[in-house]
Amino acid sequence: MADVVDGPTLAVKKFGGLVLTFLGLLGLAFGYEYGSGWLKGVGAVALVIGAGLLALKVIRRNRG
Repeated sequence: MADVVDGPTLAVKKFGGLVLTFLGLLGLAFGYEYGSGWLKGVGAVALVIGAGLLALKVIRRNRG
């Protein structure tokens, strides 16, 4: 059975991943709307980092 104990580090990764994913999507949307290359880049980076943190949380939870 998977270990379901979430420590504070995993909670921070989950919350941070959700926030970064949301901000990344917003950055991409505004970047495309206003034609801003740097905003699209920052949004893409935030989206990738946020999705990565969420993926790490899922992998850690399902290991074992």
